[in-house]
Amino acid sequence: MENRFNDYKLIKILKKDNDSIVYLATKNDTSFKYAVKLISLQNLTEEKIQDLENDCNFYIEFNSKFILKLYNTYQENDNFIIITEYCDGGFLSDFLHQTKKEKKTLLNEELIWKIFIQIVIGIYEIHSKNIIHRNLKPETLLLFKDYTVKIKNFKSAKKLNSQFTKSFIGTPYYISPEMYEEKPYNKKTDIWSLGIILYELCMLTKPYKADSQNELKNKILKEQYKPIVSKFSKELINMVTLLLNKNPDKRPSIEDIIQNFIFLSKAKNYGLSQFIKPVKNKDKDNKGKNYYKGKDIKKKGKANKNNTVKNNSNLLIGKNLSDTKTNIPDINNNNIGITQFLGNDLLDSKTSIPDINKENEKEDNLNFTNFSDVYMDDYDPNKNIEKIKQKISNANENSNLNNQSEKQVKYTSEQIKQIKGKMKFIKKELEKSIGANKTEKLISQANDFNIEELSSSFKNSLQIQGDLKTYIYYKKKLDNN
Repeated sequence: MENRFNDYKLIKILKKDNDSIVYLATKNDTSFKYAVKLISLQNLTEEKIQDLENDCNFYIEFNSKFILKLYNTYQENDNFIIITEYCDGGFLSDFLHQTKKEKKTLLNEELIWKIFIQIVIGIYEIHSKNIIHRNLKPETLLLFKDYTVKIKNFKSAKKLNSQFTKSFIGTPYYISPEMYEEKPYNKKTDIWSLGIILYELCMLTKPYKADSQNELKNKILKEQYKPIVSKFSKELINMVTLLLNKNPDKRPSIEDIIQNFIFLSKAKNYGLSQFIKPVKNKDKDNKGKNYYKGKDIKKKGKANKNNTVKNNSNLLIGKNLSDTKTNIPDINNNNIGITQFLGNDLLDSKTSIPDINKENEKEDNLNFTNFSDVYMDDYDPNKNIEKIKQKISNANENSNLNNQSEKQVKYTSEQIKQIKGKMKFIKKELEKSIGANKTEKLISQANDFNIEELSSSFKNSLQIQGDLKTYIYYKKKLDNN
């Protein structure tokens, strides 16, 4: 199939359900690939509108290589459109299923560590913003062919206003014991989900399976999972044990994991330590705890200095501000098999999937509530479609581009080049909208306090306002360098 949708050339359908279609797309006849999601607003319930709003708003909070990049969102007629980066490896869940089905061997431990470390770094970015994801699972993790991992789907995420929250939400297989017990929970609930994912990476099956949600709940609360096979290292097996501790007080925080000696050593080995940001504030209840054998390292890997806009409201209301030179691998073979995808060196050909999994070999999608996501959060019934329109329109009011507390950073010549490239791109977008002369005049007059006023006279004022605000943000970065 080959159609055009606004500036995007739609290549093929990647996924389709009742309310949405996801396309593989390119822009302006380039080879740069995007995922374009069209969501029909006509039949959306209030709950799904809230989910959609939540999802979009949380993306702009993050600046991590391991969280899916949101390029743009906007509404056209009865469709809401979300433009994100395209991950050519598909979902982690499909990858694990294909590995089990086609190769019938467990993954190599090196690949497990590589995937796990990236997920941890992504979760650290989320938790550092005092946000809980609450629906981590292989179905919310995307892959590139080089095994780069991207966390997606923040529909269930929540900003913590206090130390704990109570809403029961998530996917049953990945819900923590404390949530099943209807106790207040904190970020440690994501750590439990992380443990389930790590177990699946090791064993290619879930640690707890059942025919009903009640049975599953009892197993998670009372039973122990089948042990990890001894082919894996003691360090990896211990990591699973720590993450799947039923007592959240004894479960490590993401800060504990990311400061662990073994974790840091593995991250360095796989070239991932450069993406680990220094831990600033550890949870008080975990201060001083040592969950691992071995000496903790106080010096963490260096933070990624390639700073970008942290709260870019223009992602919601403006044009594509991404660096179009970003290298997203092309698809050379749409029907790539799992052997080509994995590479034989990343599978352990000597170790077949152990028989202990057979007795627990239940169907993954059970019939209670289709065993999909359970949403029983505190939604406001008065919310309607106008709310999401209004929130998107006013997203720039919540931006924090002039954050006085942000430390000044000296940029390298390469980083300066990247910033100038983004400014040039934004300027060209403005010139397309309002002409070169008006663009020059706007840029020369604009500052943090008059952008809204300067933009208000234009027909597409929100778009101009978002582009202009981002341009001034980058300009200040260079001025302060």
